[in-house]
Amino acid sequence: MTNHRSTPTVGASAILLASFSALLLIAPSSMGNPQAQDDNHTASETFVDWQGAKVGLNALGPIQVGMTVAEAQQASGLTFKREANYDTDECYYVAPASGPTDVGLMVTNGVIARFDVWEGSRTTLSGIGIGSTEAQIKQAYGNKVSVERHHYDENGHYMVYTPTDDADAQYRMIFETDGKKVIGIRTGKLPEAFYVEGCS
Repeated sequence: MTNHRSTPTVGASAILLASFSALLLIAPSSMGNPQAQDDNHTASETFVDWQGAKVGLNALGPIQVGMTVAEAQQASGLTFKREANYDTDECYYVAPASGPTDVGLMVTNGVIARFDVWEGSRTTLSGIGIGSTEAQIKQAYGNKVSVERHHYDENGHYMVYTPTDDADAQYRMIFETDGKKVIGIRTGKLPEAFYVEGCS
């Protein structure tokens, strides 16, 4: 008859020996590249997929309405440059100094007031982006969307998403269309969200 009571002792010794051997094999590799964990840790904290950042009612990825440009740079890991043709600090635009140029950040009185999306594949949290149809906007936002006439294109519209939450009452998301599809998105606080020509 086999005595099974002796097996755990042998098994424990084997496991301990195997673990010690593995430690001897692994430790030198880790010690030989002490920066690896720090590199990964830093990257996971600071890397932002800017192209994939979604457009929200009052935010674009990690950047929020009300942040200063310096705070936006810290939150996103990006460097922003001031766009030309804005002579006053009361209202101007900044954009990433490098990388995708599909979006601009409007700054009023020292803080970010709205986000403008002009092109590309960037979408809202509900999946609406440049090229989406008016029907898709209505499907995504339902009766929270009102339709206004375009200021310059007799066929175009401004489709205005108005949130129902009291905490978001000061924000709007506006989809500019050619009458069929989205050609621009702007979102942010009032009254800046309604400015038709950038800072005016």
